[in-house]
Amino acid sequence: MRQHALRGPGPCLGLALAAVLLLAPAGALAGGRRSLLAGGGCASTAGGAGAGSYRVTYALMKWPAGVTFPLRTRHCFLVNSTHAGCDPSGSRCCFSGGAAGGLLQTASPPLFKSLVMSVPSRACLTPAARRAVRWYVSSGDASSWDAPSVTSRREGKSIRVPLSTLPPGGGSVCVELEGNNPTACDRLPALCGSDPTACGLVVKTLPFRAGAGQRKQPCCVEAAVTIACSGGRELKDGRCTCYDGADFDPVTGRCVCRPGYMETTSHVDPGRPICVRCSERFLFCNECAEQKGCTSCTGNLVPTAGICDCRDNSTYLDFSTGACLPCTDLHPECKECSSIWRPGCVTCGKGMTPSSDGGCECPLGDYLSPDTGSCQPCADFHPSCNECAAEVGCLTCGDGLVPDGSGGCAPPK
Repeated sequence: MRQHALRGPGPCLGLALAAVLLLAPAGALAGGRRSLLAGGGCASTAGGAGAGSYRVTYALMKWPAGVTFPLRTRHCFLVNSTHAGCDPSGSRCCFSGGAAGGLLQTASPPLFKSLVMSVPSRACLTPAARRAVRWYVSSGDASSWDAPSVTSRREGKSIRVPLSTLPPGGGSVCVELEGNNPTACDRLPALCGSDPTACGLVVKTLPFRAGAGQRKQPCCVEAAVTIACSGGRELKDGRCTCYDGADFDPVTGRCVCRPGYMETTSHVDPGRPICVRCSERFLFCNECAEQKGCTSCTGNLVPTAGICDCRDNSTYLDFSTGACLPCTDLHPECKECSSIWRPGCVTCGKGMTPSSDGGCECPLGDYLSPDTGSCQPCADFHPSCNECAAEVGCLTCGDGLVPDGSGGCAPPK
Protein backbone atom coordinates (compact mmCIF):
# COMPACT_ATOMS: atom_id res chain seq x y z
CA MET A 1 0.00 0.00 0.00
CA ARG A 2 1.33 3.41 -0.95
CA GLN A 3 2.18 5.63 2.00
CA HIS A 4 1.39 9.32 1.61
CA ALA A 5 3.26 10.62 4.66
CA LEU A 6 6.96 10.99 5.32
CA ARG A 7 8.06 9.15 8.43
CA GLY A 8 10.13 10.94 11.00
CA PRO A 9 13.81 10.09 11.56
CA GLY A 10 14.54 6.60 12.80
CA PRO A 11 15.39 6.63 16.52
CA CYS A 12 18.31 4.22 16.27
CA LEU A 13 20.36 5.69 13.51
CA GLY A 14 22.51 8.82 13.32
CA LEU A 15 22.43 10.92 10.18
CA ALA A 16 25.12 13.19 8.84
CA LEU A 17 22.58 15.82 7.87
CA ALA A 18 23.52 18.14 5.09
CA ALA A 19 22.36 20.94 2.93
CA VAL A 20 18.92 22.20 2.11
CA LEU A 21 18.02 21.93 -1.56
CA LEU A 22 18.89 25.12 -3.35
CA LEU A 23 16.13 25.65 -5.91
CA ALA A 24 17.48 27.42 -8.97
CA PRO A 25 15.81 28.88 -12.05
CA ALA A 26 15.86 26.71 -15.13
CA GLY A 27 19.37 26.70 -16.56
CA ALA A 28 21.02 27.96 -13.37
CA LEU A 29 23.16 24.83 -13.19
CA ALA A 30 25.59 24.34 -16.01
CA GLY A 31 25.61 21.91 -18.91
CA GLY A 32 23.58 18.72 -18.92
CA ARG A 33 21.03 19.63 -16.26
CA ARG A 34 19.84 22.59 -18.34
CA SER A 35 18.97 20.19 -21.12
CA LEU A 36 17.37 17.82 -18.62
CA LEU A 37 14.82 20.48 -17.74
CA ALA A 38 14.13 21.51 -21.32
CA GLY A 39 14.04 17.96 -22.61
CA GLY A 40 11.59 16.85 -19.95
CA GLY A 41 9.06 19.59 -20.60
CA CYS A 42 10.21 21.42 -17.47
CA ALA A 43 11.61 24.65 -18.85
CA SER A 44 8.67 26.71 -17.58
CA THR A 45 8.04 24.87 -14.33
CA ALA A 46 11.27 25.18 -12.37
CA GLY A 47 10.71 27.71 -9.59
CA GLY A 48 12.93 30.44 -8.25
CA ALA A 49 14.78 30.14 -4.94
CA GLY A 50 12.38 29.14 -2.20
CA ALA A 51 9.39 29.11 -4.58
CA GLY A 52 8.53 25.42 -4.46
CA SER A 53 7.26 23.01 -1.84
CA TYR A 54 10.14 20.56 -2.17
CA ARG A 55 13.37 20.45 -0.18
CA VAL A 56 16.16 17.90 -0.36
CA THR A 57 18.77 17.16 2.30
CA TYR A 58 21.79 14.90 2.07
CA ALA A 59 22.41 12.16 4.61
CA LEU A 60 25.20 9.63 4.88
CA MET A 61 23.45 6.49 6.05
CA LYS A 62 25.08 4.74 8.97
CA TRP A 63 24.66 1.29 10.39
CA PRO A 64 23.17 0.96 13.87
CA ALA A 65 25.56 1.16 16.83
CA GLY A 66 27.52 -2.04 17.24
CA VAL A 67 27.02 -3.16 13.64
CA THR A 68 29.95 -2.55 11.30
CA PHE A 69 29.96 -3.12 7.56
CA PRO A 70 32.65 -0.66 6.38
CA LEU A 71 32.34 -1.63 2.72
CA ARG A 72 28.67 -0.64 2.54
CA THR A 73 27.89 3.07 2.49
CA ARG A 74 24.74 4.70 1.18
CA HIS A 75 24.46 8.34 0.20
CA CYS A 76 20.87 9.49 0.55
CA PHE A 77 18.88 12.40 -0.78
CA LEU A 78 15.93 13.00 1.53
CA VAL A 79 13.03 14.50 -0.39
CA ASN A 80 10.61 16.42 1.81
CA SER A 81 7.57 18.60 1.25
CA THR A 82 7.44 21.95 2.99
CA HIS A 83 5.37 25.06 2.44
CA ALA A 84 7.69 27.38 4.36
CA GLY A 85 8.25 30.45 2.19
CA CYS A 86 6.28 28.89 -0.62
CA ASP A 87 4.66 31.38 -3.02
CA PRO A 88 2.02 29.69 -5.25
CA SER A 89 1.84 32.78 -7.45
CA GLY A 90 5.49 32.31 -8.40
CA SER A 91 5.65 28.57 -9.01
CA ARG A 92 3.33 25.74 -9.99
CA CYS A 93 5.52 23.59 -7.68
CA CYS A 94 4.03 25.32 -4.64
CA PHE A 95 1.23 23.33 -3.05
CA SER A 96 0.20 25.63 -0.22
CA GLY A 97 -3.34 26.04 -1.54
CA GLY A 98 -2.94 29.67 -2.55
CA ALA A 99 -3.70 31.30 -5.89
CA ALA A 100 -1.60 30.86 -9.01
CA GLY A 101 -2.59 33.02 -11.95
CA GLY A 102 -5.99 33.61 -10.41
CA LEU A 103 -6.60 29.85 -10.06
CA LEU A 104 -6.65 27.78 -6.90
CA GLN A 105 -3.45 25.79 -6.59
CA THR A 106 -3.89 22.06 -6.09
CA ALA A 107 -4.09 21.06 -2.45
CA SER A 108 -2.74 17.56 -3.10
CA PRO A 109 0.91 17.19 -4.16
CA PRO A 110 1.44 15.20 -7.35
CA LEU A 111 3.13 11.83 -7.58
CA PHE A 112 6.89 11.71 -8.13
CA LYS A 113 8.23 10.34 -11.39
CA SER A 114 12.04 10.40 -11.41
CA LEU A 115 15.33 11.76 -10.15
CA VAL A 116 17.79 12.55 -12.94
CA MET A 117 21.52 13.17 -12.66
CA SER A 118 23.78 14.38 -15.46
CA VAL A 119 26.77 12.09 -14.86
CA PRO A 120 30.21 13.47 -15.76
CA SER A 121 32.01 10.13 -15.44
CA ARG A 122 31.60 7.63 -18.27
CA ALA A 123 32.50 4.93 -15.75
CA CYS A 124 29.06 5.39 -14.17
CA LEU A 125 27.22 4.97 -17.48
CA THR A 126 28.41 1.50 -18.38
CA PRO A 127 26.06 -1.48 -17.95
CA ALA A 128 28.46 -3.00 -15.41
CA ALA A 129 28.44 0.16 -13.31
CA ARG A 130 24.65 0.46 -13.38
CA ARG A 131 24.44 -3.14 -12.16
CA ALA A 132 26.98 -2.52 -9.39
CA VAL A 133 25.59 0.84 -8.29
CA ARG A 134 22.41 0.19 -6.31
CA TRP A 135 19.58 2.69 -5.85
CA TYR A 136 17.02 2.40 -3.06
CA VAL A 137 13.76 4.36 -2.79
CA SER A 138 11.90 4.40 0.49
CA SER A 139 8.95 6.21 2.01
CA GLY A 140 10.98 6.53 5.21
CA ASP A 141 14.19 8.30 6.10
CA ALA A 142 17.80 7.28 5.54
CA SER A 143 17.51 4.60 8.22
CA SER A 144 15.53 2.32 5.88
CA TRP A 145 18.19 -0.26 5.11
CA ASP A 146 15.52 -2.77 4.10
CA ALA A 147 14.20 -0.63 1.24
CA PRO A 148 13.97 -2.55 -2.07
CA SER A 149 16.42 -1.62 -4.80
CA VAL A 150 15.35 -0.03 -8.07
CA THR A 151 17.03 -0.15 -11.47
CA SER A 152 18.36 3.08 -12.93
CA ARG A 153 18.24 3.82 -16.65
CA ARG A 154 20.78 5.52 -18.86
CA GLU A 155 19.52 8.37 -21.02
CA GLY A 156 22.42 9.80 -23.01
CA LYS A 157 24.88 11.16 -20.46
CA SER A 158 22.32 11.02 -17.68
CA ILE A 159 21.02 8.48 -15.20
CA ARG A 160 17.31 8.37 -14.41
CA VAL A 161 16.09 6.80 -11.16
CA PRO A 162 12.33 5.98 -11.10
CA LEU A 163 10.48 7.35 -8.08
CA SER A 164 7.12 5.66 -8.56
CA THR A 165 7.33 4.14 -5.07
CA LEU A 166 8.08 7.50 -3.44
CA PRO A 167 4.87 8.89 -1.85
CA PRO A 168 3.83 12.53 -2.42
CA GLY A 169 4.94 13.38 1.09
CA GLY A 170 8.51 12.42 0.23
CA GLY A 171 11.07 9.93 1.49
CA SER A 172 14.62 8.89 0.74
CA VAL A 173 16.47 8.17 -2.49
CA CYS A 174 19.74 6.42 -1.65
CA VAL A 175 22.65 5.23 -3.76
CA GLU A 176 25.11 2.55 -2.67
CA LEU A 177 28.43 3.01 -4.43
CA GLU A 178 31.03 1.28 -2.29
CA GLY A 179 31.15 -2.38 -1.39
CA ASN A 180 31.56 -5.11 -3.95
CA ASN A 181 31.78 -2.62 -6.79
CA PRO A 182 34.36 -3.67 -9.41
CA THR A 183 33.88 -0.51 -11.50
CA ALA A 184 35.42 2.95 -11.29
CA CYS A 185 32.04 4.36 -10.28
CA ASP A 186 32.61 3.77 -6.57
CA ARG A 187 32.59 7.28 -5.10
CA LEU A 188 29.92 9.99 -5.00
CA PRO A 189 31.97 12.57 -7.02
CA ALA A 190 31.90 10.15 -9.97
CA LEU A 191 28.13 10.67 -10.05
CA CYS A 192 28.03 14.31 -9.00
CA GLY A 193 30.94 15.90 -10.85
CA SER A 194 34.25 17.60 -10.18
CA ASP A 195 32.88 19.70 -7.31
CA PRO A 196 33.36 17.58 -4.16
CA THR A 197 30.97 19.78 -2.18
CA ALA A 198 27.79 19.68 -4.29
CA CYS A 199 25.64 17.26 -6.24
CA GLY A 200 23.35 18.44 -9.04
CA LEU A 201 20.08 16.71 -9.84
CA VAL A 202 16.56 17.23 -11.15
CA VAL A 203 13.46 15.94 -9.34
CA LYS A 204 10.38 15.50 -11.53
CA THR A 205 6.74 14.69 -10.82
CA LEU A 206 4.06 13.25 -13.01
CA PRO A 207 1.98 15.82 -14.95
CA PHE A 208 -0.85 17.38 -12.96
CA ARG A 209 -3.26 20.31 -13.15
CA ALA A 210 -2.24 23.17 -10.88
CA GLY A 211 -5.75 24.59 -11.06
CA ALA A 212 -9.03 24.49 -12.89
CA GLY A 213 -8.66 25.09 -16.60
CA GLN A 214 -4.91 24.52 -16.62
CA ARG A 215 -3.31 21.82 -18.72
CA LYS A 216 -1.37 19.02 -17.11
CA GLN A 217 2.33 19.69 -16.63
CA PRO A 218 4.98 18.16 -14.39
CA CYS A 219 6.65 19.96 -11.52
CA CYS A 220 10.39 19.93 -12.00
CA VAL A 221 12.99 21.45 -9.72
CA GLU A 222 16.69 21.76 -10.39
CA ALA A 223 18.78 21.15 -7.29
CA ALA A 224 22.34 21.78 -6.22
CA VAL A 225 22.59 19.78 -3.01
CA THR A 226 25.56 20.52 -0.79
CA ILE A 227 27.18 17.27 0.33
CA ALA A 228 30.35 18.60 1.96
CA CYS A 229 31.87 21.87 3.13
CA SER A 230 35.32 23.39 2.74
CA GLY A 231 37.48 25.56 4.97
CA GLY A 232 36.75 23.63 8.14
CA ARG A 233 33.02 24.36 7.94
CA GLU A 234 30.46 21.78 8.94
CA LEU A 235 27.09 20.81 7.50
CA LYS A 236 24.55 21.98 10.05
CA ASP A 237 20.86 22.52 9.55
CA GLY A 238 21.34 22.38 5.80
CA ARG A 239 24.10 24.97 5.57
CA CYS A 240 27.86 25.13 5.65
CA THR A 241 28.64 26.79 8.96
CA CYS A 242 31.71 27.24 11.08
CA TYR A 243 31.94 25.64 14.48
CA ASP A 244 30.66 27.58 17.49
CA GLY A 245 32.61 30.77 18.15
CA ALA A 246 34.08 30.95 14.62
CA ASP A 247 33.25 32.81 11.39
CA PHE A 248 34.28 32.03 7.84
CA ASP A 249 37.07 34.27 6.54
CA PRO A 250 36.83 34.52 2.73
CA VAL A 251 40.39 35.83 2.53
CA THR A 252 41.98 32.77 4.14
CA GLY A 253 39.20 30.42 3.07
CA ARG A 254 38.83 28.90 6.52
CA CYS A 255 36.98 29.26 9.80
CA VAL A 256 38.58 31.74 12.19
CA CYS A 257 37.70 32.13 15.86
CA ARG A 258 35.99 35.38 16.75
CA PRO A 259 37.64 37.94 19.05
CA GLY A 260 37.39 36.66 22.58
CA TYR A 261 37.81 33.01 21.49
CA MET A 262 40.84 30.78 21.15
CA GLU A 263 41.24 27.98 18.61
CA THR A 264 42.24 24.63 20.00
CA THR A 265 41.37 20.98 19.35
CA SER A 266 38.58 18.93 20.85
CA HIS A 267 39.35 16.37 23.53
CA VAL A 268 36.17 14.47 22.66
CA ASP A 269 36.87 14.38 18.91
CA PRO A 270 40.70 14.55 18.59
CA GLY A 271 41.92 16.71 15.73
CA ARG A 272 38.61 18.55 15.33
CA PRO A 273 39.14 22.31 15.73
CA ILE A 274 36.98 24.16 18.25
CA CYS A 275 36.81 27.69 19.63
CA VAL A 276 36.98 28.17 23.38
CA ARG A 277 35.91 31.41 25.04
CA CYS A 278 38.98 33.12 26.52
CA SER A 279 37.15 33.99 29.74
CA GLU A 280 36.45 30.29 30.28
CA ARG A 281 40.09 29.31 29.85
CA PHE A 282 41.70 32.26 31.66
CA LEU A 283 40.19 34.40 34.43
CA PHE A 284 39.38 38.01 33.46
CA CYS A 285 40.68 37.45 29.91
CA ASN A 286 39.31 39.25 26.83
CA GLU A 287 41.55 37.80 24.09
CA CYS A 288 43.91 34.85 23.99
CA ALA A 289 45.93 32.50 21.78
CA GLU A 290 46.75 28.81 22.02
CA GLN A 291 50.51 29.18 22.45
CA LYS A 292 50.56 32.55 24.24
CA GLY A 293 47.71 32.27 26.73
CA CYS A 294 45.85 35.47 27.55
CA THR A 295 46.88 38.48 25.46
CA SER A 296 44.32 41.06 26.64
CA CYS A 297 42.67 41.36 30.05
CA THR A 298 39.66 43.09 31.55
CA GLY A 299 39.86 46.35 33.47
CA ASN A 300 43.36 47.44 34.49
CA LEU A 301 44.77 43.93 34.49
CA VAL A 302 47.66 43.05 32.17
CA PRO A 303 48.82 39.71 30.66
CA THR A 304 51.66 38.23 32.69
CA ALA A 305 53.10 34.85 31.71
CA GLY A 306 49.89 34.06 29.86
CA ILE A 307 47.46 34.96 32.66
CA CYS A 308 45.97 38.21 33.90
CA ASP A 309 47.62 40.03 36.79
CA CYS A 310 47.75 43.48 38.33
CA ARG A 311 49.73 46.15 36.56
CA ASP A 312 51.55 47.32 39.72
CA ASN A 313 53.66 44.81 41.67
CA SER A 314 52.67 46.56 44.88
CA THR A 315 49.22 44.98 44.46
CA TYR A 316 47.89 41.47 43.94
CA LEU A 317 44.82 40.10 42.16
CA ASP A 318 41.84 38.95 44.19
CA PHE A 319 40.61 36.02 42.07
CA SER A 320 37.11 36.19 43.52
CA THR A 321 36.45 39.82 42.54
CA GLY A 322 39.06 40.73 39.92
CA ALA A 323 40.18 43.69 42.07
CA CYS A 324 43.80 44.62 42.75
CA LEU A 325 44.52 44.76 46.49
CA PRO A 326 47.63 46.12 48.25
CA CYS A 327 50.44 43.71 49.08
CA THR A 328 50.24 44.80 52.70
CA ASP A 329 46.97 42.85 52.94
CA LEU A 330 49.12 39.73 52.69
CA HIS A 331 51.61 40.93 55.35
CA PRO A 332 52.38 44.38 56.80
CA GLU A 333 55.99 44.09 55.57
CA CYS A 334 55.15 42.80 52.06
CA LYS A 335 56.66 45.25 49.56
CA GLU A 336 56.11 43.41 46.26
CA CYS A 337 53.71 40.59 45.46
CA SER A 338 52.41 38.52 42.57
CA SER A 339 49.19 36.72 41.63
CA ILE A 340 50.72 34.08 39.36
CA TRP A 341 49.31 30.70 40.45
CA ARG A 342 48.29 32.24 43.81
CA PRO A 343 48.72 35.59 45.61
CA GLY A 344 51.96 35.83 47.56
CA CYS A 345 54.75 38.15 48.63
CA VAL A 346 57.86 38.38 46.47
CA THR A 347 59.84 40.98 48.43
CA CYS A 348 59.61 41.78 52.14
CA GLY A 349 61.01 44.57 54.33
CA LYS A 350 62.93 44.67 57.64
CA GLY A 351 65.12 41.69 56.77
CA MET A 352 62.18 39.31 56.19
CA THR A 353 61.81 36.76 53.40
CA PRO A 354 58.68 35.44 51.63
CA SER A 355 56.98 32.64 53.55
CA SER A 356 55.34 29.52 52.15
CA ASP A 357 51.88 30.84 53.02
CA GLY A 358 52.32 33.97 50.85
CA GLY A 359 53.31 36.34 53.68
CA CYS A 360 56.66 37.37 55.22
CA GLU A 361 58.78 35.83 57.96
CA CYS A 362 62.25 36.13 59.43
CA PRO A 363 64.83 33.78 57.95
CA LEU A 364 66.07 30.77 59.88
CA GLY A 365 68.45 31.92 62.61
CA ASP A 366 66.61 35.21 63.14
CA TYR A 367 63.58 36.32 65.15
CA LEU A 368 61.20 39.22 64.90
CA SER A 369 62.06 41.67 67.61
CA PRO A 370 59.00 43.31 69.20
CA ASP A 371 61.17 46.28 70.13
CA THR A 372 62.52 47.12 66.66
CA GLY A 373 59.89 45.35 64.49
CA SER A 374 62.73 43.88 62.44
CA CYS A 375 64.59 40.56 62.26
CA GLN A 376 67.37 40.09 64.79
CA PRO A 377 69.87 37.20 65.11
CA CYS A 378 69.17 34.35 67.53
CA ALA A 379 72.72 34.90 68.82
CA ASP A 380 71.17 37.72 70.88
CA PHE A 381 69.92 34.96 73.20
CA HIS A 382 73.11 32.82 73.13
CA PRO A 383 76.09 32.55 70.75
CA SER A 384 75.19 28.88 70.03
CA CYS A 385 71.46 29.50 69.48
CA ASN A 386 70.36 28.27 66.02
CA GLU A 387 66.59 28.80 66.11
CA CYS A 388 64.59 31.06 68.35
CA ALA A 389 61.38 33.00 68.96
CA ALA A 390 60.92 36.39 70.58
CA GLU A 391 58.61 35.04 73.28
CA VAL A 392 60.63 32.00 74.47
CA GLY A 393 64.18 32.63 73.31
CA CYS A 394 66.32 29.79 72.00
CA LEU A 395 64.56 26.74 70.52
CA THR A 396 67.55 24.75 69.20
CA CYS A 397 71.23 25.08 70.01
CA GLY A 398 74.51 24.06 68.45
CA ASP A 399 77.91 22.98 69.78
CA GLY A 400 76.29 20.09 71.72
CA LEU A 401 74.21 22.45 73.82
CA VAL A 402 70.45 22.34 74.47
CA PRO A 403 67.88 24.99 75.36
CA ASP A 404 68.15 25.77 79.08
CA GLY A 405 64.50 26.78 79.54
CA SER A 406 65.43 30.37 80.22
CA GLY A 407 65.88 31.39 76.59
CA GLY A 408 69.60 30.48 76.34
CA CYS A 409 71.68 27.34 75.76
CA ALA A 410 73.46 25.02 78.24
CA PRO A 411 75.20 21.64 78.37
CA PRO A 412 72.79 18.72 78.67
CA LYS A 413 72.33 17.39 82.18
